[in-house]
Amino acid sequence: MDTTISAKSANETRSGLVTKFSWRRMVMLYRFNAPWIKRQTLIYLIFSLGVSLLFLFSHRQSWQLGVYTMLGLVLAFMYVFSPLVFLKGGDARMVERMLPASALEKFLFYVSYLFVVIPLACFMFPWIAEKIYPVVFDTQHPLAGMFDISGADIYQNNQILAFVTGMVTCLYCVLHARSGRYIKAIAYSVMVYIGSSVISAIYTTKEAFMAGYEAGAKYVDNDEITQRVTESISGHQTYATVWLIIMITYILLMMGLSYRSISQRNF
Repeated sequence: MDTTISAKSANETRSGLVTKFSWRRMVMLYRFNAPWIKRQTLIYLIFSLGVSLLFLFSHRQSWQLGVYTMLGLVLAFMYVFSPLVFLKGGDARMVERMLPASALEKFLFYVSYLFVVIPLACFMFPWIAEKIYPVVFDTQHPLAGMFDISGADIYQNNQILAFVTGMVTCLYCVLHARSGRYIKAIAYSVMVYIGSSVISAIYTTKEAFMAGYEAGAKYVDNDEITQRVTESISGHQTYATVWLIIMITYILLMMGLSYRSISQRNF
């Protein structure tokens, strides 16, 4: 009897007849994916903790700062590639498609994991380390603000969103591609991230360079050069705001396409 009901529920779900949201089916999705996401989350937490400990003791020599910066970038790309955990093959992929969960429930499960759990696993410990560093050492770390986004300006927000654009691209490739999913997910997400970062930074860099060059040509002191560069960058926030809106639009578009892929193929 239970088997008949489960099969009927699965068929109704795949046929689009199940429309009422169910937390019970969300829990079922978690239990099915638990072996993969628990392992990924644990790895991310351990790596993140190591980066945080390095931050607390990387203020003495330049090579330590360099290693911390490199590992911080690795941590950010771990976030970009986090949707790869949902790449399953063989029987596991077939069973996942048979689960009696609606497209909306699957989509919300992916979004909750990628936008809540993984960011916490990646960036919670570094954020805590940046908060406690001034208390422990009574000074600011040379790389303070790398993970503490509470006071981020629009330019830092653009860099953060560049990583998010890479992540949603990776998710879409995982859900949509029929073959070569690993290669396509990694390649396209890296391409989108690089493109977003370059476009976001290129105009700001140009304005900063021109301001510094003009100030240097007039033989002003270093403090005035710094002031002019800062004023030049802050005076071109309109460009940064436009690009911020474009990236947010792209993220929403990729999320919509990902949902459509789940609906059409019941991934």
